[in-house]
Order: sequence, then C-alpha cells, then structure tokens
Amino acid sequence: MALTGAVAVGLALASGMSGTPRPVAAGAVGSVAMKTPSPLTADTVQIFLPLIQPGISHVNLRNGSFEEPGWYTDYSHNGSQWPVGWTFYATENGVVMPFPTKHQEGSIVPAIAGGYGEYVHKLAKQLPPDEYAGGPRGLIIDGWVTYKAFSGAIPQALRLSQMLTGTPGLRMQVTGYILGETFDTPKKGNAALEDDHWVASVQLGGAADTRPYATMITHLDVPGNERHWNRFVVEAVIPPNGQLLLQVIVQQNWAGRTDFFIDAFNAVQLQ
Repeated sequence: MALTGAVAVGLALASGMSGTPRPVAAGAVGSVAMKTPSPLTADTVQIFLPLIQPGISHVNLRNGSFEEPGWYTDYSHNGSQWPVGWTFYATENGVVMPFPTKHQEGSIVPAIAGGYGEYVHKLAKQLPPDEYAGGPRGLIIDGWVTYKAFSGAIPQALRLSQMLTGTPGLRMQVTGYILGETFDTPKKGNAALEDDHWVASVQLGGAADTRPYATMITHLDVPGNERHWNRFVVEAVIPPNGQLLLQVIVQQNWAGRTDFFIDAFNAVQLQ
C-alpha cells in the first residue's frame, strides 16, 4: 500500500471502532497483578486486570494492550506494524512533529522528523525471561504483547488514536503505561541530555498528561520492575456528542537510539 505525506490510516475501517470490552471482575478500581509461577515463561506471564466497582464502567477503548492479532504491516515504511483498532500516524521526513519545538543548548528550535521510525509488536516469546510481564526488567505490563516504537538514527514521532464514546456530562478516565529508554550519552560539556530528549503524551479531548525525558526517567511506576515505566492518567468530561478522542504520542527529538514501549491502556466512565 503506497503512502504519501503525513500518513493517518484508521485500521478500524476494516474492523470497526467499537469492539467488545475485555471481561473484568467486580471489585475496587485499579489493577491487580495475578501471581505467576517462578521462573517466568512466555506462557505464564503477569496479567493486570482492571477491576470495576459499581458506578464505574468500561468504555469502548479497543486493543489497549495490543493483544489482538491481524495488524497491517507497511513494508514501504520499515515494515511498521499498525495495531488493530487504532489509527496510526507517523511523521514523514521533513515534517514538523506533533510537539513542534525542542530544546537545543538553551535555544528553542523546530522539531522536524527525519522520517519513519520502526513500530512493531514485541511478543513475550521474543524476549528473555527477565523481560516477561512480572520480570524485574519486564517490557510487558499486560498479557503477552507490548508495542514498541524506536529509531537508532533519526528524530521520529508516532501517534496512535481512537475515538471513545460515553455518556455526555460524565467523566472519562484513561490510564496507560509508557516506557522510554535511550542509549545516548550526555553531550560533551553537558551534565545531561536535553530535558526534552523525548516527549510522551496521553491526550483525551482537551486534557493531556505530557512528560519529557527528564520527568519520565524519575518514575518507577510498576512495582518490582527496575525500568522507568510511567503510568499516565488523563481525565475529561464527556461532551454533548458523547465522543472523546484518545491520542497516545511518543516523540524522539534527536538522532541516536531511543526505544519506547506502550502497553496496558484502559478507559472507564466515572459516575
């Protein structure tokens, strides 16, 4: 499939945006980690199941943990895999990225993409045991798949989005996990990389939880996991038309190796 310009393709054209919510157990709001045998294997992974109490219900966020099979592979752009249920957008070479400026040694300069990065599903069986869900360096938060966005050579940005629906006037809350890691070293004469070496953001309607590199590397939001996973939370009032656009953005502002992992997104409507 030939792609030109800034690509934005909704895979939901083939499968629909609604989908069926995952089964959940009754209980308090939050997540519970199911116990797994030791040692971990690719078939016995930690699973975080959202729990729902009376007055709180799921909305139609689809494929929040990227478990659904059948993604589209774009061989014209680094073999990128577009996840089912999400609209996929990656910024083309020479185009300003979603966060249009970045820091450079005390100045603010345009943030322009160098082209597509690579965007793939990583399966538990492709990882060493300590990177399974529940492992000390786990790259999976929920189930057996995590979604990876990365580049070793160019600035790049990915935006995944889908439209969520709910009851007008009530509040909707989205939670999800993003990990950012870089193999870059501080520039000569500088104590650290630029504070916005990368940016990650979860946006729901007009609300946003946006964090730069300097913030994300301070978080350890998954108990027992030594990697700097960040749990993002964003909440917004559902408008009269009942629709809120969810956007998940990861942006690498500089060349050099940066890896993002995205997993375990969940949306609920609050009474």
